[in-house]
Amino acid sequence: MDMFLFNQLFNIVLLIGWPILSVLAIFDLRRRNIAGSTQALWTLIILIIPFLGAIAFWLVQPNHGIEGERSP
Repeated sequence: MDMFLFNQLFNIVLLIGWPILSVLAIFDLRRRNIAGSTQALWTLIILIIPFLGAIAFWLVQPNHGIEGERSP
């Protein structure tokens, strides 16, 4: 019975956590100065790959500055 409860709680966390994390990552993506095609690609990655897409976005940290410049 305990394993059933754990599985149900895990499913609830997935169902609630994935959309919240995805929305936060997409809003963060919109604030960054990134080319349109790169933004589209990151949006697809964030939406298609649950959790890992959004986490990868924050780990990679796409360019914060002017496009074409490397951030320090």
